[in-house]
Amino acid sequence: MVRSDKIEYISRICAGKNVLHLGCVGNEQTVGADRWLHAKLHEVSENCVGMDIDESGVEEMNEQGYHAVVDDAQNFHVDDQFDVIVAGEIIEHLANPGGMFESARRTLSEGGTFIITTPNPFALIRFIKYISPIHEFSVFEEHVSWFDRITLSQFASRYGFVESDHYYAKADTFGLTQILHDIGFEKFEDDFIGVYRLNKKPGK
Repeated sequence: MVRSDKIEYISRICAGKNVLHLGCVGNEQTVGADRWLHAKLHEVSENCVGMDIDESGVEEMNEQGYHAVVDDAQNFHVDDQFDVIVAGEIIEHLANPGGMFESARRTLSEGGTFIITTPNPFALIRFIKYISPIHEFSVFEEHVSWFDRITLSQFASRYGFVESDHYYAKADTFGLTQILHDIGFEKFEDDFIGVYRLNKKPGK
């Protein structure tokens, strides 16, 4: 389930902006669900365009009055320039993450913001399952890579981006990680959000 803390954090950055949302159909919460990120972005932004490779999902979105297009996040082309691009829970699915950064660099306005969310490989629950003799450690079958703050910042820097903020979204249900988050150990949470500012447009 998409954490409400994550939705609110991203929404604050996108408020009043021209936003492109990659992976808009979603996998945790799909079209029309209570915590569907795109609905919130559509609500708070000045303009919001969705993009996804899921043709049927994009068609359903357009039928509901949203503006969405079919394209590949690894090599996309749109006519507009955007203030913010949001890539929610997709980078870990991509064979070519660099293609997404390059496409974002072409598409963002000067000084624009690129928001990337991804599972935290060092989350407490993941570590416990990994070392536990009674729990089988597993990875979602469509994931092909792990990213953390360091590797994402390194990736971003190679395409003209600099980290402007980061955040570990707080769990909705009360438990150990919520307590740890409140006392400054937020790195144990499962959801990582990286925020990157475009420092240089191509050719500049």
